[in-house]
Amino acid sequence: MDNREFDIHRRKKIENVVLIICTLYSIFAAIMTGGTANGWLTYLIEASIVALWMIHLADFKSYRFRATMCSLMAALYVMLYCILVNTDMSALISATGLFIVVGLYELQSLLIFPLVSVTIVIVHHALSGCIPLSTTKEISATIMEIMAVYTTMLVVRFFIDEEEKFKVRLLDTIDELKTAERGKDDFLANVSHELRTPINTICGMSEVGMAEARSESTRENLEDIRNAGYNLLAVVNDILDYSQFSTGRIELDEDSFNISSVINDVVNMSIAKIGDKKIELILSCDPELPCGLIGDEGKLKRVMLNLIENAIKYTGEGYVIIDVGQRKEEYGVNLTVKIKDTGIGMRQENIGRIFADFTQLSSGRDRREGGIGLGLTISRAIIELMGGFLTVESKYGKGTEIQFTVPQRVSDATPIGSIDTRLQSVNIESFTGSEYRENTVKVTGRVHKNEVMGQMIMPNAHVMIVDDSFMNIKVLEGLLKPYRIKVTTALSGREAIEKLVSRDYDFIFMDHMMPEMDGVECVGIIRSKDIAYYKNVPIVALTANAVSGAREMFIAKGFNDFISKPIDISGLERMLRKYVPKDKISYADIDEEEVVNTEFAGNTLVIGDLDVKKGLLYCGNIDNYRNVLRVHATNGPDNIDRIRRMFAEKDIKNYTIYVHALKSSMASIGAETLSNMAKDMEQAGKENDLPYIETHHEELMAEYERVIALLLSQDAVEMEVSDAYMEAEAVPIEDDKLDKYISDFEDAAYTFVAANMTDILDELKGYSYNGHPLAPQLIAIRRKVEMSDYISAADALSSIRERYRNR
Repeated sequence: MDNREFDIHRRKKIENVVLIICTLYSIFAAIMTGGTANGWLTYLIEASIVALWMIHLADFKSYRFRATMCSLMAALYVMLYCILVNTDMSALISATGLFIVVGLYELQSLLIFPLVSVTIVIVHHALSGCIPLSTTKEISATIMEIMAVYTTMLVVRFFIDEEEKFKVRLLDTIDELKTAERGKDDFLANVSHELRTPINTICGMSEVGMAEARSESTRENLEDIRNAGYNLLAVVNDILDYSQFSTGRIELDEDSFNISSVINDVVNMSIAKIGDKKIELILSCDPELPCGLIGDEGKLKRVMLNLIENAIKYTGEGYVIIDVGQRKEEYGVNLTVKIKDTGIGMRQENIGRIFADFTQLSSGRDRREGGIGLGLTISRAIIELMGGFLTVESKYGKGTEIQFTVPQRVSDATPIGSIDTRLQSVNIESFTGSEYRENTVKVTGRVHKNEVMGQMIMPNAHVMIVDDSFMNIKVLEGLLKPYRIKVTTALSGREAIEKLVSRDYDFIFMDHMMPEMDGVECVGIIRSKDIAYYKNVPIVALTANAVSGAREMFIAKGFNDFISKPIDISGLERMLRKYVPKDKISYADIDEEEVVNTEFAGNTLVIGDLDVKKGLLYCGNIDNYRNVLRVHATNGPDNIDRIRRMFAEKDIKNYTIYVHALKSSMASIGAETLSNMAKDMEQAGKENDLPYIETHHEELMAEYERVIALLLSQDAVEMEVSDAYMEAEAVPIEDDKLDKYISDFEDAAYTFVAANMTDILDELKGYSYNGHPLAPQLIAIRRKVEMSDYISAADALSSIRERYRNR
């Protein structure tokens, strides 16, 4: 929790306390005035308390405004109560308490209200003779009571002053600590940098001495010095990199490099680390991996070496597997490196701790158990800086598997080929073993299969997609189609709960933001069921608001993971691999023709100003992309009407949900301008910024209508209507004539006479209304008629009149 969040949380507590005290005061005031002539005062106070609670719970305006309103009302009603009901000196007790209550807000300016209120009460009581002044003793007592009231005010003000000074000192201290932290990081960076030079000198001179040494013992001693120097240099490099990450000064180099050379170097250096250990190093590499990549070769090699060396370090005997694979993407490839060992592993409760800075999980003589210390922290930071991610799986006593994936651009698409012709210096031999199939590679004694697995399929798996946007569902269904996975859909949280009765879903995609019942509430209901399936079925959140800390937030709410919308194929496949049971996953040959067609379409297909390449990236292939465009073209007008209705009804909550869905769905087809506009409107809705929404709503709707009209006019969308339907010459139509057509269309719809409805649409196609040709708008309505969705078709035709009237 940062300083601002802490301050907001603290102020909320203060408001709660003040309002509770005021509420209790109103209850006692009601008891005191019950049945008296001043009973109206009770109703006035109670009404005010209700109003104050409402603006507090609604978080209306600012903290200062709410505090001012509460202090003003409290001062006013204490004054009225003391004047009208409690006319003796005991009224000063209420007045004194008022200073303390208002002082809780920690705003000096608010003390003016109780000060004025108390002064008026004292003057009124003095003039009305309520203050006893007949004897010296009574005068002295009265003066002391009045002084006590004003002294209380001064004390409250003093504490407010001290609190303000404390806050200033605290903020200054925080700034000093931040400066000191930066100074520490700078010091580490400078010291580490200065240490490199003498260490390199020691290592270099050791190499020279070894070459010139005449005795074996001298050569061994110099070798020990050199190895110790390199170990020390590795530690210094870790500290330097850590300090650079801490200060945000680390940068990536973007150069072309040969991935086979990187693998060669990594394997050679890893073999040297094995020493006398009974460890077999196994290498598996995708032969289709492009040989030329663009990225930071040094940091990539550093991460691989770091993870392999740690695997070797914590493995006494057995094997360490280095598996290098790839997945082709529009920008190049996702390079995947998996390091698996048969070492001592880690306990499940300790896996999360290995990401902590300078952490090793064990202590004492045996420090080998688990723990990768600073190395994993730096490796993860480098991987994330590259735009990738790292995962760790481990079983105590059986071994650890660490995998990372980083995006890389391609400079040379030539495949690296078979490993045994590329890594000669590792002394790899190919042979057929009893445990493994042909085309295997052997490094230091064990073999491992090297093959291209093909397209992952899961025909026996079953997933549910829950999303209130039919268009988003169609996109995800299309992305899942190549995996041959069985899909069930639900358009709401309630429908999902009803369909979960069958309990045969392997996992669930759940939209985060939905009207009525959102994803969080739906997951809460599912997890609350007292059946093991509902508590354990994996649920992956679909969200267009993936920010830092989102995964932790979703897990805390009962989700297992999340994936960002619009969904990219690599992210989707990652979820499938993670949550579909392994026994339901198999592989089939890749449809190379489909890949070629998609790439060709990305270069040739033009749909107005849509980013077709981005749309193909999110939709997976040309057929799915066109299908998604067709869904948008058909359902877009209805969605426009829905968003307009939410705006007209000032239903900002649901308005925000719908523009949130629009943001991701438009990004998935490459409509970037509309997606960005929807994003701004969503943010305004979350901040309850009504002026911004009112100012930009029509701009959003105009752009949405433009995109839908663009889709309806494109041959690529293939709406299956004749060219003559779209080529009809548009003639302006008057309001009364259009009203007559709409009325006749509604009559035909409610009497289920589809032929009459089609005839009316054929007549309307030649008209334009207030400058808007009707033909593109009527295509979707005609499809509704063909699907016997008559009432919806009538509503859609009527909405055209409302949409374009007087525009």
